[in-house]
Amino acid sequence: MDLLPVGLEVQRALVQQNVALSNIKQTTQAQAQIATILSNAVESISASTRGTLLNTSA
Repeated sequence: MDLLPVGLEVQRALVQQNVALSNIKQTTQAQAQIATILSNAVESISASTRGTLLNTSA
């Protein structure tokens, strides 16, 4: 019985799994950075300008 092909398939599957997990991690990090950017943008609007640009007559 030749175990080499089985071992190679297991190794290939592990590499694919590691790549997938790495992609998930990168996506999560990018989403966290976007959330931080948006949060900072919202917080940077001073309280004095909030609502002054709203067209209340509409």
